[in-house]
Amino acid sequence: MQKQTQLNKNQIYSILEDRIKSDIKSLKDIPTPNMLCNLEEIAKEIHSAINNNKKIVLVGDYDVDGVVSSVIAKEFFDYLDYPLEVVIPNRFLHGYGINPKILEEIQADMIITVDNGISAIEAAEICKERGIKLIITDHHTPQEILPQALITNPKLSPNFCESEICGACVTWYMCAAIKKEMNLNINMAVFLDILALAIVSDVMPLYGLNRVLLQRGLEAIKTSNRTSLRILKEKYKGRIDSELLSFYFVPLLNCAGRIKSAMLSYEFLYEKNYEIGYSKFCELLEINNERKKIQNEIYIQAKSKYLSSDLNSSVIVVCDESWHEGVVGIVASRLCDEFKKTSIVLSGSGEILKGSMRGAYCMEILESCSDLLLKFGGHSNAAGLSLSLESLEELKNRVKNFEIQDDIENDDIKSSDVLGFVAFCDLDLDFFNMLLEFEPYGEYNLKPYFSTIAKINNIQYFGKGHSLFCLEYGNVKHKGFRFNEEIPKNLEGKEIKFVFCYSFDYYGELVLMIETYEEIE
Repeated sequence: MQKQTQLNKNQIYSILEDRIKSDIKSLKDIPTPNMLCNLEEIAKEIHSAINNNKKIVLVGDYDVDGVVSSVIAKEFFDYLDYPLEVVIPNRFLHGYGINPKILEEIQADMIITVDNGISAIEAAEICKERGIKLIITDHHTPQEILPQALITNPKLSPNFCESEICGACVTWYMCAAIKKEMNLNINMAVFLDILALAIVSDVMPLYGLNRVLLQRGLEAIKTSNRTSLRILKEKYKGRIDSELLSFYFVPLLNCAGRIKSAMLSYEFLYEKNYEIGYSKFCELLEINNERKKIQNEIYIQAKSKYLSSDLNSSVIVVCDESWHEGVVGIVASRLCDEFKKTSIVLSGSGEILKGSMRGAYCMEILESCSDLLLKFGGHSNAAGLSLSLESLEELKNRVKNFEIQDDIENDDIKSSDVLGFVAFCDLDLDFFNMLLEFEPYGEYNLKPYFSTIAKINNIQYFGKGHSLFCLEYGNVKHKGFRFNEEIPKNLEGKEIKFVFCYSFDYYGELVLMIETYEEIE
């Protein structure tokens, strides 16, 4: 373990403060809806449709961001006492977002997309032919040709402060624009509790706008009477923070769209009756267990295929027609994490393959192969694609030597991630309260790691090879955890130097999460 610079509290405060500097520090600082392109015109069109009693259908997406977007829009229209039909495509029956297949089932005067649509060229043409007014609200990366529709997207909005906001945030802004257009008295803060789920699920950079909205959203969750969030708080008795949402609640909500239909997650989040909501929650738990089993089996197979392929390729590409389409994104993530390479995992029956991509330069890579692809879209670090089976080998050849300049980071903590050394006696209540000031932590505002020295005592084992123990030096004591390793009992009573970050256990008690450690001779 390398020697670290010893830091005092003032130095740490300054480092953390520099990471999140922004002109947006509270809700009063956030940009207004008119800063998003075409949003004022979109609000006028929706207002006109309402005044003329037009049938409005909303088309969402089957991930958490799309589901939350749909719930926000539906609840907003409930405040208007105006019917809004919500359609979330089934991944297996319809495919992604608004497309010709889902349009066969929709009768509408106006269609509003949330968290999808920026690549829906063909669907936009069908809407035009049928006389349907199409409004696209999306945040995914636009391609060179845009659909013929009224579009708002932060990546097409040079006057908007941040290009990286989630689809639900765009939806929230759309509703705010309608509120302004119709001169309504609706408190837009009532949606912040659920908006927090989407910001966490889509791994938005946590500075400026996203940070303020997530901070307020997490505060709102504490007092929220929303049925789904009441159930979450009852299950996890301790502290509800962005980590808990990310590791437990978001995967639970995502599993329905991966294995069955995302309408279950939508209904759970929208449900007002506690008994019905709890029943849907239990159903989600069962589906999530099924999802874990399926994805683990496929990951073993995908890893084996990669290890028997060209290991020198810049991009991992594996395919099997038997793999479950709903979990290939998770499998791609795991391959990327383990082998530190951008990964494409494909499945499909017949002549068409569908899949997911995770890593670096996803959209850039796919754009370079666009002539081989039937469809593609997403972000720089995550995307979806489809192609014909006969194009698979050419895709592998094209991506084999793609130059990826940025290394895909290890999950392991590097010495550069550790802010410095802190004396164990300084790890008092004031120290941790200072760290809490800079929550929520996440993308672009990673939870801080420090090194220190303490004695380790009372080593116990729990679960599948985890360790629980007491760390102490002088009069200062803290509970410590080490996951996936049974710390040797012969360290009992000895001094260790270790790298840690803080966390909270199931009961909301502070713990030090040990990342690396070594005995001091």
